Amino acid sequence: MVNIIFIGFKAVGKTTYGKEVAKIKKMGFVDSDDLIESLHLEQRKEDIAFREIYKKYGRKYFRDMEKKALQKIMTMDDKVVALGGGIIEHDPRLVRSLGKVIYLTDRPDVLFSRIKKTGFPEFFDKENPRKSFDELFEKRKEAYEKLSDIKIDVSNMKKTDLIKKIIEVIK
Repeated sequence: MVNIIFIGFKAVGKTTYGKEVAKIKKMGFVDSDDLIESLHLEQRKEDIAFREIYKKYGRKYFRDMEKKALQKIMTMDDKVVALGGGIIEHDPRLVRSLGKVIYLTDRPDVLFSRIKKTGFPEFFDKENPRKSFDELFEKRKEAYEKLSDIKIDVSNMKKTDLIKKIIEVIK
Protein backbone atom coordinates (compact mmCIF):
# COMPACT_ATOMS: atom_id res chain seq x y z
CA MET A 1 0.00 0.00 0.00
CA VAL A 2 1.20 3.49 -0.79
CA ASN A 3 1.91 6.11 1.87
CA ILE A 4 -0.74 8.74 2.56
CA ILE A 5 0.83 12.15 3.02
CA PHE A 6 -0.96 15.07 4.71
CA ILE A 7 0.21 18.59 3.95
CA GLY A 8 -1.25 21.95 4.90
CA PHE A 9 -0.71 24.99 7.02
CA LYS A 10 0.19 24.77 10.69
CA ALA A 11 -2.78 23.91 12.94
CA VAL A 12 -5.01 22.56 10.14
CA GLY A 13 -5.18 19.11 11.74
CA LYS A 14 -2.69 17.01 9.78
CA THR A 15 -1.61 15.07 12.86
CA THR A 16 -5.08 14.73 14.36
CA TYR A 17 -6.69 13.46 11.17
CA GLY A 18 -3.62 11.50 10.14
CA LYS A 19 -3.67 9.45 13.33
CA GLU A 20 -7.35 8.65 12.84
CA VAL A 21 -6.85 7.60 9.23
CA ALA A 22 -3.86 5.44 10.20
CA LYS A 23 -5.94 3.69 12.86
CA ILE A 24 -8.83 2.99 10.48
CA LYS A 25 -6.56 1.84 7.63
CA LYS A 26 -4.36 -0.18 10.03
CA MET A 27 -1.27 1.71 8.90
CA GLY A 28 1.59 3.19 10.88
CA PHE A 29 1.60 6.91 11.59
CA VAL A 30 4.58 9.27 11.28
CA ASP A 31 4.70 12.97 12.14
CA SER A 32 7.65 14.76 10.53
CA ASP A 33 7.95 17.05 13.58
CA ASP A 34 8.42 14.00 15.82
CA LEU A 35 10.92 12.60 13.34
CA ILE A 36 12.89 15.87 13.42
CA GLU A 37 13.02 15.66 17.22
CA SER A 38 14.31 12.06 17.01
CA LEU A 39 16.92 12.94 14.41
CA HIS A 40 18.05 15.92 16.48
CA LEU A 41 18.31 13.71 19.57
CA GLU A 42 20.47 11.23 17.62
CA GLN A 43 22.67 14.00 16.23
CA ARG A 44 23.02 16.34 19.22
CA LYS A 45 22.04 14.09 22.15
CA GLU A 46 19.56 16.76 23.16
CA ASP A 47 15.89 15.93 23.75
CA ILE A 48 13.95 19.10 22.89
CA ALA A 49 10.74 19.93 21.00
CA PHE A 50 10.84 20.88 17.32
CA ARG A 51 9.94 24.51 18.13
CA GLU A 52 12.89 24.72 20.48
CA ILE A 53 15.15 23.20 17.83
CA TYR A 54 14.16 26.00 15.44
CA LYS A 55 14.54 28.65 18.12
CA LYS A 56 17.93 27.43 19.36
CA TYR A 57 19.58 26.35 16.09
CA GLY A 58 17.87 28.51 13.49
CA ARG A 59 16.16 28.09 10.18
CA LYS A 60 19.00 26.47 8.22
CA TYR A 61 19.61 23.73 10.78
CA PHE A 62 15.87 23.09 11.08
CA ARG A 63 15.44 22.86 7.28
CA ASP A 64 18.39 20.45 7.18
CA MET A 65 16.63 18.30 9.78
CA GLU A 66 13.42 18.44 7.70
CA LYS A 67 15.34 17.23 4.67
CA LYS A 68 16.77 14.33 6.68
CA ALA A 69 13.26 13.54 7.90
CA LEU A 70 12.00 13.49 4.29
CA GLN A 71 14.82 11.15 3.31
CA LYS A 72 13.90 8.82 6.15
CA ILE A 73 10.22 8.92 5.17
CA MET A 74 11.25 7.95 1.62
CA THR A 75 12.35 4.57 3.00
CA MET A 76 8.95 3.88 4.59
CA ASP A 77 5.93 2.07 3.19
CA ASP A 78 2.31 1.78 4.29
CA LYS A 79 2.41 4.86 6.49
CA VAL A 80 0.19 7.85 7.06
CA VAL A 81 2.50 10.85 7.31
CA ALA A 82 1.81 14.35 8.63
CA LEU A 83 4.34 16.77 7.16
CA GLY A 84 5.22 20.02 8.91
CA GLY A 85 3.82 23.11 7.21
CA GLY A 86 7.17 24.37 5.90
CA ILE A 87 8.44 21.08 4.58
CA ILE A 88 7.10 21.99 1.14
CA GLU A 89 10.00 24.42 0.80
CA HIS A 90 12.10 21.40 -0.13
CA ASP A 91 12.15 19.75 -3.53
CA PRO A 92 8.48 19.29 -4.56
CA ARG A 93 9.33 16.12 -6.50
CA LEU A 94 10.70 14.62 -3.30
CA VAL A 95 7.48 15.37 -1.42
CA ARG A 96 5.34 14.01 -4.30
CA SER A 97 7.41 10.83 -4.40
CA LEU A 98 6.47 9.99 -0.80
CA GLY A 99 2.93 8.85 -1.66
CA LYS A 100 -0.59 10.12 -2.23
CA VAL A 101 -0.56 13.77 -1.11
CA ILE A 102 -3.65 15.22 0.58
CA TYR A 103 -3.79 18.96 1.19
CA LEU A 104 -5.93 19.96 4.16
CA THR A 105 -7.02 23.58 4.29
CA ASP A 106 -9.20 25.74 6.51
CA ARG A 107 -10.21 29.38 6.77
CA PRO A 108 -7.23 31.62 7.59
CA ASP A 109 -9.00 33.19 10.60
CA VAL A 110 -9.56 29.75 12.13
CA LEU A 111 -5.94 28.72 11.60
CA PHE A 112 -4.60 31.99 12.97
CA SER A 113 -6.77 31.62 16.07
CA ARG A 114 -5.48 28.08 16.69
CA ILE A 115 -1.86 29.15 16.21
CA LYS A 116 -2.37 32.10 18.55
CA LYS A 117 -3.56 29.70 21.28
CA THR A 118 -0.52 27.44 20.98
CA GLY A 119 2.00 30.24 20.49
CA PHE A 120 3.40 31.88 17.39
CA PRO A 121 6.35 30.27 15.63
CA GLU A 122 9.75 31.88 16.09
CA PHE A 123 9.77 33.18 12.51
CA PHE A 124 6.55 35.24 12.90
CA ASP A 125 7.02 38.98 13.37
CA LYS A 126 6.54 39.64 17.09
CA GLU A 127 5.07 43.09 16.40
CA ASN A 128 2.63 41.96 13.73
CA PRO A 129 2.10 38.19 13.80
CA ARG A 130 -1.08 38.44 11.70
CA LYS A 131 0.86 40.03 8.83
CA SER A 132 3.45 37.24 9.02
CA PHE A 133 0.69 34.65 9.03
CA ASP A 134 -1.16 36.17 6.07
CA GLU A 135 1.98 36.45 3.95
CA LEU A 136 3.08 32.90 4.71
CA PHE A 137 -0.42 31.50 4.21
CA GLU A 138 -0.67 33.07 0.74
CA LYS A 139 2.83 31.98 -0.21
CA ARG A 140 2.32 28.38 0.85
CA LYS A 141 -1.26 27.98 -0.38
CA GLU A 142 -0.19 27.84 -4.02
CA ALA A 143 2.62 25.41 -3.27
CA TYR A 144 0.28 23.11 -1.33
CA GLU A 145 -2.20 23.11 -4.20
CA LYS A 146 0.48 22.28 -6.78
CA LEU A 147 1.86 19.44 -4.65
CA SER A 148 -1.38 17.77 -3.74
CA ASP A 149 -3.26 14.96 -5.42
CA ILE A 150 -6.36 15.84 -3.39
CA LYS A 151 -7.46 19.05 -1.66
CA ILE A 152 -9.91 18.88 1.24
CA ASP A 153 -11.35 21.98 2.88
CA VAL A 154 -11.95 21.05 6.52
CA SER A 155 -13.96 24.22 7.24
CA ASN A 156 -17.13 23.51 9.19
CA MET A 157 -16.72 19.74 8.92
CA LYS A 158 -17.28 17.42 11.83
CA LYS A 159 -14.26 15.25 12.56
CA THR A 160 -16.16 12.03 11.80
CA ASP A 161 -17.43 13.36 8.45
CA LEU A 162 -13.98 14.54 7.50
CA ILE A 163 -12.39 11.18 8.33
CA LYS A 164 -15.05 9.43 6.20
CA LYS A 165 -14.33 11.80 3.33
CA ILE A 166 -10.59 11.19 3.55
CA ILE A 167 -11.09 7.42 3.62
CA GLU A 168 -13.33 7.69 0.52
CA VAL A 169 -10.86 9.73 -1.52
CA ILE A 170 -7.87 7.52 -0.76
CA LYS A 171 -9.49 4.27 -1.89
